[in-house]
Amino acid sequence: MPSLAAPTHTKSDESAPLVNKAVKQMAKHEQQHILANDGVPPHLWRIHGKLYDLSTFVKIHPGGEDYMLLGRGRDCTELFESVHVLANRDVHAILAKYEVKDAPVVEDMFEWKQGGFYDTLRTRVRANFATKD
Repeated sequence: MPSLAAPTHTKSDESAPLVNKAVKQMAKHEQQHILANDGVPPHLWRIHGKLYDLSTFVKIHPGGEDYMLLGRGRDCTELFESVHVLANRDVHAILAKYEVKDAPVVEDMFEWKQGGFYDTLRTRVRANFATKD
């Protein structure tokens, strides 16, 4: 199950003080990143208000790594929706496998409800492209 906590590394030998200092510096840097990016840890993606750990999915994403990495560490709902507007598979079902269950859900900036503006636009775009050869 994906976790909200960033991966950490520790050593038990004589380099432990240096490792502890590095871990503290990384934690401080991560905290600054989180505050600057709407509460999204740098190793996670926020889509529709939920956090996802897509790090294992990046390499197998059908569209490649570039768009995946553009969204890491921030709210990338708009990027997610724009890239998947013509998707033939249920991308939300795939996404659910990577949800960080213990993370708080935040309110979306835009409305994505069924029958709303985006849903209507997506339906019309899909219909338009379905008739093209």
